[in-house]
Amino acid sequence: EHEGNCAVRMGEWKLVAEHNAPWEIFNMTEDRTELNDLVAGERERAQRMTRLYEEWAERCQVAPWPANPRVNIRHRLTRGKHDYIA
Repeated sequence: EHEGNCAVRMGEWKLVAEHNAPWEIFNMTEDRTELNDLVAGERERAQRMTRLYEEWAERCQVAPWPANPRVNIRHRLTRGKHDYIA
């Protein structure tokens, strides 16, 4: 997870979701540039990997993005990287 974007890697398979977008799955051996989303043909694999991500996110207490919606992102970018943490 990074700023609301999510990813899971299992061997040659990579499941990714940009912030507020649906999951996509790619075979990194055949498509290293992630151009061909295979989710339509790999639904079961994508569901298993999604569950792994959700279990990890719960275990690690991943907060929904933005973690603090009152934070102005431009303000945060102009100050020290940890100045926004309360």
